[in-house]
Amino acid sequence: MFELEDKSVLSDVIHMEHLITVFSPVELFATKINALLSLAAARDLYDTYNMIDMGLFSKDEYEMLRKSVVFYTTISQEEIPERYDVNVIDQISIRKIRTDLLPVIQKGEFIELKKIKNRVKEFLSGLMILTADEQNFLRKFKEREYCPELLFDDGKVVRRISNHPMALWKIQEH
Repeated sequence: MFELEDKSVLSDVIHMEHLITVFSPVELFATKINALLSLAAARDLYDTYNMIDMGLFSKDEYEMLRKSVVFYTTISQEEIPERYDVNVIDQISIRKIRTDLLPVIQKGEFIELKKIKNRVKEFLSGLMILTADEQNFLRKFKEREYCPELLFDDGKVVRRISNHPMALWKIQEH
């Protein structure tokens, strides 16, 4: 969707700086929020909470984040929702935290599951209020009409996603 970015990484082992190509932060977190709202994944809850807690995005970037979540919803989910239900987050249990999250985070980090769930639900409830154009984009996509210009005003983004293989595949009759 967005241009890839080159980031500098310093390796502890080799003590050399390396450049790696990464997704833009907005696109990366849009995929995480989409996964959280569709799969109720513990790691995505944790990452989304940290995104909010660290203030990774300014309020000016929230619109692009929401639009990106909407785009990833259309290309990744079998059923496209008319609205986003943040209560799916309640499906994340302490067991999921123990099995899916704790093995991949710093030892000794304490997870206040209730606090994290509430904060993320509050944030996403505000973020995922769709505009009329975003709702129209979803409706048309369900009707197998792909109109990325309804979702994005930025011509560069529209050009990059106009021929997105997954979007084109999903609107074809199967």
